[in-house]
Amino acid sequence: MNKTRILVVDDHEVVRQGVVRILEGEETFEICGEAVTGEEAVHKAKRLTPDIIIMDVRLPGMDGLEATRRILRTHPGISVLVFTVNESKQMALEAVKAGAKACLTKTEGGTRLVDTLKSLAEQRGSPQSGPGRGPGGLPFGLGSGLGFVLA
Repeated sequence: MNKTRILVVDDHEVVRQGVVRILEGEETFEICGEAVTGEEAVHKAKRLTPDIIIMDVRLPGMDGLEATRRILRTHPGISVLVFTVNESKQMALEAVKAGAKACLTKTEGGTRLVDTLKSLAEQRGSPQSGPGRGPGGLPFGLGSGLGFVLA
């Protein structure tokens, strides 16, 4: 069984370590790398070619949204999950515009993070994957707090 390779990008070590610890218990995932800045994320995405990137938005230097845009320009098959403290719908819309397939707030529990990653892993390569919209033209899932996966 091929594991889903994940790159974790966050400038806070405790957040990176927490995400890694949560995912270590999941046999379907493999952490292929970690990055602290947007520039490092772009470099590591090119070198490691992960399946999914967990991307913080507020990073030193290049922010996570710009890093997402740059990564997806050259590696459109990578799925990006934006992982942020910002709970605004505007942030979610900016994440979608940058090309993210999912967005979660850091206040979500580990189970929600794992479930979202599993959903992204299942969508990879599916002809049905791509931008989806719910009521009012917003990405699916925005009605019940900030957290969605584009279908």
